[in-house]
Amino acid sequence: MAKSRFQTGDVIEGRYQVLSILGEGGMGTVYRVSDLIQEGKVMALKTLALALKRSDLVEYLRREFRILTQLDHPNLVQVYDYGSTLAGDFYLTMEYVPGQDLRQTVQCEGAAATLPLMVQTCRALAYLHTRQIVHGDLKPEHVLVVGQQVKLVDFGIAVDLQGGGGWSTHGTRGYTAPETRQRHQVDHRSDLYGLGAMWYDLLVGEPPSFFVGHDRLTYLTLREALAQRPQVPPIVAEIVAKLLAASPDERYESANQVIEAINRGTGSRYALETQETAASYALRGRFVGRQAEMAALETAWQQAQQARAQLVLIGGASGVGKSRLVEEFSIQAKCNGAWVVQGQCIESGGSAYQPWRRILRTLVRYLESAAAPLQERLRRRLVPLLPELHSPSAHKDADPFFVPARNSQAEQARLHGAIAQVIRQVAAMRPMLLVVEDAHWADEASLDLLDFLARDPALSNLLLCVTYRQDEIADDHLLATLSGRSVQRVTLRGLPPTATLELVRSLLGLQHLPAVLREQVQRITAGNTFFVQELIRSLIESQRILRRAPNGWQIDESALAQLSLPATIQQAIERRLTRLSPLARRALQVAAVIGPAFWDGAVGDIGRLSPDQLQDALHDLLDMDLIVEQAVSTVGREREYRIQHITVRNVVHESIPARQRKLYHERAAHWFVARWGDQAVEMAGQIAGHYEQAGALAQAAEWYAQAGKHALDTYAPEMAVRYYRRSLALMPESESALRRAAVYDGLGQAYLKQARLSDALEAYTVMRAIAKAAGSLPAQVRAGIGQSHVQAAQGDLEAALVNIEQVLDLARERPETHRELIQALLGKGWILHRLNRSAEALPCAEQAWTRSETIHDPVLMVRSLLLLGGIHSALGHTRRAVRAHEQALALCQELKNSECLGVVYNNLGVAAEDEGAYETAADYYRKAVDLARETEHYRGEMLYLNNLGGVLVRLGEHQAAIRVLRDVIRRQKDSRWFAFSHTYCVLAEALLAQGHPEEALQAARRAWTLATHTRQRLHLGATWRVLGMIAARMAAPVEIQGRPMKAEDCFAISLRLLTKIGAEQERSLTLQAWERCRLMG
Repeated sequence: MAKSRFQTGDVIEGRYQVLSILGEGGMGTVYRVSDLIQEGKVMALKTLALALKRSDLVEYLRREFRILTQLDHPNLVQVYDYGSTLAGDFYLTMEYVPGQDLRQTVQCEGAAATLPLMVQTCRALAYLHTRQIVHGDLKPEHVLVVGQQVKLVDFGIAVDLQGGGGWSTHGTRGYTAPETRQRHQVDHRSDLYGLGAMWYDLLVGEPPSFFVGHDRLTYLTLREALAQRPQVPPIVAEIVAKLLAASPDERYESANQVIEAINRGTGSRYALETQETAASYALRGRFVGRQAEMAALETAWQQAQQARAQLVLIGGASGVGKSRLVEEFSIQAKCNGAWVVQGQCIESGGSAYQPWRRILRTLVRYLESAAAPLQERLRRRLVPLLPELHSPSAHKDADPFFVPARNSQAEQARLHGAIAQVIRQVAAMRPMLLVVEDAHWADEASLDLLDFLARDPALSNLLLCVTYRQDEIADDHLLATLSGRSVQRVTLRGLPPTATLELVRSLLGLQHLPAVLREQVQRITAGNTFFVQELIRSLIESQRILRRAPNGWQIDESALAQLSLPATIQQAIERRLTRLSPLARRALQVAAVIGPAFWDGAVGDIGRLSPDQLQDALHDLLDMDLIVEQAVSTVGREREYRIQHITVRNVVHESIPARQRKLYHERAAHWFVARWGDQAVEMAGQIAGHYEQAGALAQAAEWYAQAGKHALDTYAPEMAVRYYRRSLALMPESESALRRAAVYDGLGQAYLKQARLSDALEAYTVMRAIAKAAGSLPAQVRAGIGQSHVQAAQGDLEAALVNIEQVLDLARERPETHRELIQALLGKGWILHRLNRSAEALPCAEQAWTRSETIHDPVLMVRSLLLLGGIHSALGHTRRAVRAHEQALALCQELKNSECLGVVYNNLGVAAEDEGAYETAADYYRKAVDLARETEHYRGEMLYLNNLGGVLVRLGEHQAAIRVLRDVIRRQKDSRWFAFSHTYCVLAEALLAQGHPEEALQAARRAWTLATHTRQRLHLGATWRVLGMIAARMAAPVEIQGRPMKAEDCFAISLRLLTKIGAEQERSLTLQAWERCRLMG
């Protein structure tokens, strides 16, 4: 059963930690909470009482959220979020106002304090009423005062007159207008009665009583009660009494008329609107003209819940309303019980998966709050994106020297699979809307993930909305080409003329617009919603065209006709910026330098603003709607904000004098480095960009190199290449040759992970030349090892051998290069072993073992033992092979390296297979496969399955072998994989044993081609044996490259090859197969 009340310390939804109870009532409880996602930001959280979770009261809470999302005014409380816990508690979060209510304030400061507070309340009501909203429950407890500012709260029974609302019987006795109690139609004048009742209560000490049928008597009684209070000026009593008139027609027409009455009667000079409240009218207009687009999203939402997940790509020009469309749909989704999680792309300098990091952090919190923590395997996989998930007990990444190189695409696919699994787990708990904004700036890895999710048939209960600017992507961009049954497109264009005018009317609360204004708005803005709002804001702030009057906004048509309106959105923004104070302008300029997203601490440090100056500046920028606070901060203990629109940021950035801009960029880079500390590498691209803009090219080159390494670590080699190349382009000529060589080293690795082997070879070649010119033997050795690695990957083992021998000679010249010498010995031994020259490889492995044992390097010791074991196994030294592998096993267990253990178990399987102990070999291979899967070592898994398939053939389990081997072929994407020829060879043998000679011949031909191309003589010899078996079974020659080959010819070639390389076990198998064929005759 859901709890009706949370206790101090409880965490709601894995996010809101209860600090205290602010108030309890019949409808529910309001808590003061700390938002853990926003670094402890304090807010208020309102829940319904358990006993009152009726559908109508839940709807009141939901409606309060909906209404408040449409409003933005200094005297109204700000709403943040709405939702329900998994236990069924409905809640909404809003701005925490740490002040007193109106009654407490007046008790402390006296009746004289009511006048300015009532004026502020009138401004709030005037704003509400232009939006066709009636609050419906005005009373002193619903007006909070912090400092000297009023905040109107509790919109639980508010009515949206334009949305079909008309009356409500709810409210607080004594404050509710007579027409409400009598169930008559209500309008904004019902709030004016509530204003009078509240004011009366503050002056008299109790709310007024009203008796139906005694209107005149009640009116006289109220006037008498006010007159008996000497502290109440007669004019105030008159105003209050008029507000409390029983008939709405006898009250004031508007809240502004009340302010006018106060000014006339008391000689005060209260403005109908302050600059701040007047500007709020242009902040939030009614959502108009997007019915078709909303219907498309609603249809996609239904499909996502009924079948598989849906992806909606929302395209359009800047300012056309993409974000507002998503925001409105997000509000609707939250009200329907969904989780909404958002990620934001940035223009440049981001790390791989930039928008997904924030999304994943939120999803992990949801899982933890539901007592469904991530599995250890998923935690390990996500650590590159979310370093905080790392734990000391987590698997240690294997040293790349003794584990086969991982395929970058395969690793990325594994990462994407892990992300999809997290999304599936969260979506299984409740429907979810994921939003990725500004995807035209998305990095390649983020786009690849988007493509992956769009094609994942297992995703459901999920709608993924992606916004992007169509004019900023090429025709072949993924966002332009992505398609499929689960992909839908919504294209936004400028609002049609009728909707544009409706937006203007909603902003100003006017039903009729002068023709000159209608024409100007339509002509200039072309229906661009952001431009419309900027234009109206410009007119309001000019105070020449639009003036606030008691009955609403008045438009000076003659002045409008003479005024030169901004012709572009940039001009409109520039005019508004002229009204900023010097401190606010400086803060906004610093924010523009940092990027669309920025942090309060950064603005203070970079702009050299004191805490008070910073607070005032940010307050002004928020009030002018130039910036908005983000729900989640990516920097601990910092408030994160975002410049409201990219056009604002661009205009501001260009306005900064060049010299000052460079200084700000330099300070920004320093701030990121100092603030992020050890995690600064996550922001390396942005840091590099700031240094580049500052003209600090050496530092920029250094940080671009770090950004490249970080991209490599997060399986984004394409991004790594871009960062490394930028580093090289900016690196000064005076830069250290070793540092330049290190960048080429990283570039070579990035190319290698993309299988761009020629580019990788070029990078290592340049690296080697730089290292040679600098006289750095270690760097030359590393470059040479990289070259030989690439050449081996290209299948050119002979060239790789020549290269590694040169490297070995270099390494022997300097005793301090012992590690590089060991690596070169291992490289040469591995290549010779691959060339089936195992006897020559043995001394290399033995020397490597001796040297690594001398310096007691466990990693190099394991590598040496693995190579020794493989060589001894190939030479028929089975006991020595087993002993080497057992030593390696013990070391791997000491290192707690599961990937290494998988390699060892695989090699033990090879040794057991060489001895003919096929059952034992199969057990070892299965252990290796399990470890590879546990550590998500994709290529290791493929190799071990390949070997398992081979031993299953020896055991006569041909059907199982076929299943395993076909799985390897299906999953292995790299057609140049060295073991592929063995896969097809063994598959051919299994198919032949199952009575499928034609299929067997097809597989054997594929094996022959691969073995010939990769120069795998052992595999080639085994393939000729299988071809001989097929020819014997078919009693006819088999054709290889147009040559008919008889069975005996195939067996003879097999024997000759296997004898030449000393593969005695395989040679024995060929002799046995030939003899069987002769006997079959």
